[in-house]
Amino acid sequence: MAVLVETREFVISSGTGNITFGGFGFTPKACIFILMPCQTDNVDSDAVSAGSGCGMGMCDGTRQWAWYSGSEDGVVAGADVGRRSTTSGCIMRSDEQASQVLLGKASFVSFPANGVQVNRLTAFTVPVGPRVRIIAFGGADLTAYGDIFDPNNTQDGTTATTAPGFEPDLIIAGMVGHHEDVDGATGNDDDACSIGWAVNPDRQASNNQFCIGFHTVDGGSAQVNNMSFHNNRCCVSREGDAADAGIEITAWSSTGFTATTRDAAAGTLDRFFYLALHLGGGSAQVYSVNLDTPTGTGNQSDASVGFTPLFLFGIMISDNRTVNTWDGTATENSSIGIGMTDGTRDLSLTRYGDDAATTTNCRSRVRNSQFFSTDNEVGATEVEANFISFQSTGWTLNFGTVTTAELRRAAYLVIGDLLLVREQEGFRWRNDDGSESAATWRENQDVNEPSIGTAENIRLRMLLNMTGDVPSEQYELEYKETADPDAEYRIIPLT
Repeated sequence: MAVLVETREFVISSGTGNITFGGFGFTPKACIFILMPCQTDNVDSDAVSAGSGCGMGMCDGTRQWAWYSGSEDGVVAGADVGRRSTTSGCIMRSDEQASQVLLGKASFVSFPANGVQVNRLTAFTVPVGPRVRIIAFGGADLTAYGDIFDPNNTQDGTTATTAPGFEPDLIIAGMVGHHEDVDGATGNDDDACSIGWAVNPDRQASNNQFCIGFHTVDGGSAQVNNMSFHNNRCCVSREGDAADAGIEITAWSSTGFTATTRDAAAGTLDRFFYLALHLGGGSAQVYSVNLDTPTGTGNQSDASVGFTPLFLFGIMISDNRTVNTWDGTATENSSIGIGMTDGTRDLSLTRYGDDAATTTNCRSRVRNSQFFSTDNEVGATEVEANFISFQSTGWTLNFGTVTTAELRRAAYLVIGDLLLVREQEGFRWRNDDGSESAATWRENQDVNEPSIGTAENIRLRMLLNMTGDVPSEQYELEYKETADPDAEYRIIPLT
C-alpha cells in the first residue's frame, strides 16, 4: 500500500535504557510523539505532576526533535511556567517551574519490525510511567524528512529550505518559540505551545493550513491564559501575553518549501519544528478542513473528503473566538483539544488553564476512548466526541457531551487512499473441535455468541472485503473489554 498510518498509546516505563513501542501493522519510516504529564487515562494530570503541559516529538530514522511546555498548578498570585526543546531526543518532559530541568528524555534508536525503539536517557519521573501517543507513518511510497527550521528574523520575511530533498505533500509542525536545551535558560521561562499543519496547494488549493496555540504568562498577580485558532499558519507562538513569531508556509518547491515569519519578528533562538511527508504519486491522498463542532449532541460528518480515510487528526479550542487572534474575554477558560484515530484506536488529549485565577488552576488529561475531549477551568468535561466510522468519502464523529450550546473552532487533517475500500462483510463463531475445514459451526453468520465459558476455547471467523490498493501486511485481530470504555485494545496472540 502506498501510505500507512497508525496511532497507538504506550506507557513509558520507569528507569533508563532502551524500550520498544511495538504492535504496529508495518515498520514505520517516521513517528510523531505527543506527551502530556498524565499517568492514567481519563484522570486529570496526577497530583504529583500538579500542572498542565504538552510535549511533541519526531523521528524520521536519522533526525529527531522534541519540545515540552507547561505551567504549574496551585501557584498563589501568578503562574510559574517553563518550556524546553531539543534535537537530541524525540520525547521530552521538562519541569514547568524553576530551571526547567529534565523530568524525562528519550532519543531515537531504530525502527525494528512493526515498532520504534527509543533510549530513555533520563528516567521519566514526574509522573512515573506517563502515557505517550505515537503516530507512525510508513508504506512503500512514503518519504519523510523532519528537522528544525530557523525562520527569518524579520516580520513577513521569508526563508527557503531545500533540506528535505523532495516536494512535501504535507508538513506537520510544532512550536514553543524559544529553542534552548539547557537548565535555567532565561528564554525558556514562558509557556507557549502550538501544533498544526500545512497541505501543499497542489494537493488542496485552499483551506489547507491550520494550527492551535496555548499560552500562559509567567508571574503576575493572577494566572493569565490565552488560546488561539489559526487558518493561515502552521504554528504560532506568544510570549509575555504579547505577539511572538508565527509561521506560514508560503511556497513549495521540488526540494522543499518556504516559510514566512508572521505576527512578530523572530528572536535569534526562535525555531519551528516540522515533519515533511511526500505521499508518492500513487493513490495516497491528504485533505484538510475547518469544521466547527456542533452546538448540541449528535453525529457530525464530513462527506466531502473524496476518498476513504486511513487516519484522522483533529485540533480544537474551547470557544468560537475570532480566528487568527489570541484575544478572548477576561476570566475565560483556555482549553485546547487534540484527537486522533486510525479507525481502530481513538486517542484524545487536552490541557486547560483558568484565566484570571489568583491561584493557578491548570491540568492536562488524556483519554483512550474518545476522539475529542476538552475540560473547563474546574476539570469538568465540556465537549466529548467519539469516532464512529470512516466512509468511502469521509468520516463521522458522535458528540455525546456538549455542556454549553456554543460552537468550538476545530480543524481536521485526513490521510487516506483513493482506491482502497475496506468493509467487514460478516463473522461467524465456530467450535474448537476439528481442523480448519472440519470444525463445526456454533452460530449462524453475524449472530453473537451469548455463552462462552471462561476456560472454553472458541473460534471466530471473519470475512473482510477489500478492493483497490490492498496492503501486503497481514491484518491482526484485537479485542477490548466493552464494560470498560477506557480499556486498551489488546492483540490476540497466535498461540
